Amino acid sequence: MRIEVEELFLAAADLPAAERDLFLEAQRADPSILAEVRSLLAHDQAGDTHLRDSLHAVAASAATLRSFGPYRATRLLGAGGMGAVYLAERTDGEIRQQVAIKVPQISLSPVLFLARFRRERQLLSQLSHPHIARLLDAGTAEDGVPYLVMEYIEGEPLDLWCDAQSQDLTARVGLFLKVCEGVEHAHQNLIVHRDLKPGNILVTADGTPKLLDFGVAKVLGDADPHATSTQVLTPAYASPEQVRGQSVTTATDVYALGGVLFRLLTGRPPHDVDGKTPAEIQTAICEDQPQKPSSLRPEVKGDLENIILMALRKEPQRRYRTVPQLAADLERWRVNLPVSASSDTLVYRGTRFWKRNRLAVASAVVVCVALIAGAGMAMYQARRADRRFQEVRTLANVFVFDVHDRIRNLPGSTEARKAIVTTALDYLEKLRPDAAGDPGLLLELAQTYYRIADVQGNPAQSNLGDTKGAIQSYTRALEILTALDRAGELRSRSLRADVQYHLALARIGAGQTDQALEELGLAAGMIREAARLAPANKEVLRDAVEINSNASRTFLDNNQ
Repeated sequence: MRIEVEELFLAAADLPAAERDLFLEAQRADPSILAEVRSLLAHDQAGDTHLRDSLHAVAASAATLRSFGPYRATRLLGAGGMGAVYLAERTDGEIRQQVAIKVPQISLSPVLFLARFRRERQLLSQLSHPHIARLLDAGTAEDGVPYLVMEYIEGEPLDLWCDAQSQDLTARVGLFLKVCEGVEHAHQNLIVHRDLKPGNILVTADGTPKLLDFGVAKVLGDADPHATSTQVLTPAYASPEQVRGQSVTTATDVYALGGVLFRLLTGRPPHDVDGKTPAEIQTAICEDQPQKPSSLRPEVKGDLENIILMALRKEPQRRYRTVPQLAADLERWRVNLPVSASSDTLVYRGTRFWKRNRLAVASAVVVCVALIAGAGMAMYQARRADRRFQEVRTLANVFVFDVHDRIRNLPGSTEARKAIVTTALDYLEKLRPDAAGDPGLLLELAQTYYRIADVQGNPAQSNLGDTKGAIQSYTRALEILTALDRAGELRSRSLRADVQYHLALARIGAGQTDQALEELGLAAGMIREAARLAPANKEVLRDAVEINSNASRTFLDNNQ
């Protein structure tokens, strides 16, 4: 048997049946080789695994004869489309150590696999996190094959480990949050994994998850010349943009994490791709909505289900913007706090508050009865300030955006939407004097003006076409945030840069190009200053990357 056929057969045979066709289509192999491989796979799929077992046995035997610098392979741990991984021991007598040695699959397409292998080595060298398998060393074997020396992780895939431990929902979510920490660390280094799945997350005996296999990862902003012609992905967890061959972002990993969480909590992936053709798989992932998790496991109904489905939205911009946002909602679910993935109504918030504070609420009722009798004017003023604050929140989260979003797509609703925005702006102007001196209420007001401006004329979303009104509302929000910034209100810095950036985009839509370009520069400067003052704030650092990138692109587009 030709070596190309043998290696390609083993790589495809070790994949789930639904992934084999996609993998083979991505290879740059001779048609005769592919035909021979498909013939062998047909026999293998029919239940005749003798050939695969024999080849694996030969590979495992050969592994014990291979040396990689001071390491000698002892057995084959696994092989796949990107290469093989061996268990190895150090033989130079310096220290006793077991490691995992990874080598690329270079006989099929040397240029492609060597390039990706070197990329993986470079990416891993940038990562150091307790939930990511460490790169220990790298080198080139005597036969010229490059290799990576990785931390050997002895464990089980995430979902199988949880099943074996009979873990409940809360414990599974807690373990998943540790995985999120590892992915977040990669994103902070501008690395997108692109192939997150339970099989790439091993859990050790002490319950520590380790993220593996950055073989198809990429650096944000870098072009991958092989991305479309030889795309490698796992259909059950691949995002719609990956299946379509479009560019990937951190939202791609958010989608995959949603798929992993779906599998972890229900025992099944979000889409059934077994036995389907590539075209059917693309339709399932890009068009069909995933089955509701609660139909498979009723306990997840409610907030937890909403979190999963938000992470799995088809459109990247409608998912969680970042992994920390996904993790934050899961943390809130664990302690019965409201989550952003669920409808933000007063009834919902009240229900969540009651669930986590039953005894405290009951006690508070008794205390309040006693206090009301003698509180006097001071209590009246406190209640009045609190009522004003709650009025703004109700306006922003229930009246304007809840009602507006419900009628936005109804035919003939434009005039009603305009009336909602007009009423909201009048209400905000009346509340603004009472907000003076209260940074929290002022920040709420600024956020509400900002969101209303988006409804009026944000060019990146469905809007009322009121560019002039949007400019006024963005400006009003910017005035409030500027005052807060001068008063040392750190929370307003990143939001201020966002508002400044959207104001510039609105001015471009109004034809005020010169002023817009000047304000783009201001936005970029603001976010850089915010990042300098809060270097440990991950949200600010992410906004800095996004605003600077978008501002640069807009500058180029308007100066060509």
